[in-house]
Amino acid sequence: MQTLKLHINYACPLKCRYCVQREDPNLWSLEITAEQMIQKVQDFMDHCGIDKCRVNISGGEPLLKYSDIQKLIEHFPDNEYEISTSGYLLNREMAQWFSYYNVYYIFL
Repeated sequence: MQTLKLHINYACPLKCRYCVQREDPNLWSLEITAEQMIQKVQDFMDHCGIDKCRVNISGGEPLLKYSDIQKLIEHFPDNEYEISTSGYLLNREMAQWFSYYNVYYIFL
């Protein structure tokens, strides 16, 4: 299955010492909207000539954009999803919702 790596934001609440992004606050305002995520996934699938794919969602901390991630997943429910996250913002509601859609976590 083809994989699209989708970097959706740079913001993160942790400010880890080893993180390169924390040193450039100009990056923190850069993010993509749910509509842009949907378009990028559609463009990728069209380009590859496929009707579903695996999407790896990363950031900064992608869970800061939880509602946008929901819109993406609801738009393409047959895709496979992985979220690269620290898990810091993950709560029971999110975990249940992600579980319903079989979303995998990659804890960093």
